[in-house]
Amino acid sequence: MSPSTRLRASLLPTSGTVIVTAAVGWALFGVRLFRNDGDVGRHIRLGRYILESGTIPRVDLFSHTMSGQPFVPYEWLSEVIFAAADRMGGLPAVAVLTSLLFAGAALVVFRLCVLLGAGPLLAAAISTLSIALQAVHLLPRPHLFTTLFAACTLLLLESYRRRPNGWLLVCLVALMALWANLHGGFLVGLVVVGVYLVDAWRPGSKANSGRVQLSLAMVGGFLATLLNPAGIEIWSHTISYLGVDFLVDQTDEYRSPDFHQLYGKVFLVGILAGFALLGSGRSRAGFRDLTLFLGWLVAGLISARNIPLFGVLAVPWFALWTQNSAASASRPDGLLRRLQDLDARGRAVETQLSGAIPTLVFVIVAISLALTGGRDRYSFESGSFPVVAMAAIGDVVPPGNVFNEMPWGGYLLYSRPELPVFIDGQTDFYGEELSRDYLRIRELAPGAFDLLDRYSIDWVLVRSTVPLVQGLDLKPEWTCAYRDPIASIFVRQQGSS
Repeated sequence: MSPSTRLRASLLPTSGTVIVTAAVGWALFGVRLFRNDGDVGRHIRLGRYILESGTIPRVDLFSHTMSGQPFVPYEWLSEVIFAAADRMGGLPAVAVLTSLLFAGAALVVFRLCVLLGAGPLLAAAISTLSIALQAVHLLPRPHLFTTLFAACTLLLLESYRRRPNGWLLVCLVALMALWANLHGGFLVGLVVVGVYLVDAWRPGSKANSGRVQLSLAMVGGFLATLLNPAGIEIWSHTISYLGVDFLVDQTDEYRSPDFHQLYGKVFLVGILAGFALLGSGRSRAGFRDLTLFLGWLVAGLISARNIPLFGVLAVPWFALWTQNSAASASRPDGLLRRLQDLDARGRAVETQLSGAIPTLVFVIVAISLALTGGRDRYSFESGSFPVVAMAAIGDVVPPGNVFNEMPWGGYLLYSRPELPVFIDGQTDFYGEELSRDYLRIRELAPGAFDLLDRYSIDWVLVRSTVPLVQGLDLKPEWTCAYRDPIASIFVRQQGSS
């Protein structure tokens, strides 16, 4: 290859680098990461405390309602990582971290599609669908580690199935140890390992030669999850939330998808594409791929939060099913033949390309733009959070205990770290009783003012449109200190409690 040809090859992006570029670009410039979700504020606040104190808290430090109650730090490491990013460059740096985790998962899915037999163009098309599904829950939160690690788990297991190598399973066990300190979704990894283990132990399975090693990896993976500050307690905490129907029903992201919304239509495309391949009569689905597809399809139908996992654990199998369909066709029809020819040409072209330079340049430029000019874009937006209201009251907040909107709790912990909140988005910690009391107060249910007295609430920060505001307006012992279309602040007169 001549120098000029080699230069051109290095400047032309490969399908994989295009996927990375698209994922980084979409996360940084295609969505507003901090528009409606304030939970990242709590994660950063906890991470700040760990960095500053050098200790991992085991009791609540950030609310006045649960102060001193036992706390399971099941996301402590990811919170430290987010807090470190915030310390280096504020919320723009947190956005950059989010984009890199998002792009990392997309790249792993692309590599998995190639491993399953897809050519670069088909792998890029499937990965694009996966990106769209992952973007359903694209928020700067610890769950991004679960999406990435779930894809890595599948890649490691499928690589081991095709070419057994004990080091792949060692890497899997190490991954589980790290995962258990990053996010409670480590259960997903063990589920995926379990599917491969059952497949290996099935009578007549082609993968039965590695079943003993997979069994050891399963045991090792479980034991690795115990290497965290809470030990075995992390299991009971993670699983217990699944049985509290009230909390699950009150959390939007845990509800079933709305197929009238765009994200629901994207999910529907993934569902229909999978069944179209399975129903073609040519695709030969195996136990592991069919189980993962149907399992995460059901999980996505139950909870919209699981749709990204459908994107990384179910959608990549489209590559295998497409290749099986093409291989089983004795006389491919015109469309299938054209697709095969296109994919073959794509393979030939990609072997001549490296593509690292343009992607690297784009990522560097995108990160630089985000860090230097993204203060307005990467911030809690005044249309969703009480940014203007908190600025209006200045540096000194009203004394005493606050009753705040649950979605605003994380924002307050981030912007006013000295202020203990009533509640924030971590409902699995606050529990059903407190969450119900929060709703009774907010919706001005019978006994709402008695609950304000019970919790010794001295001031209130809520949306201006909630029923509680109308009730407080009629109470002479409460004074409206501030009001705008987003937030209202009421202060209890001294001696009136």
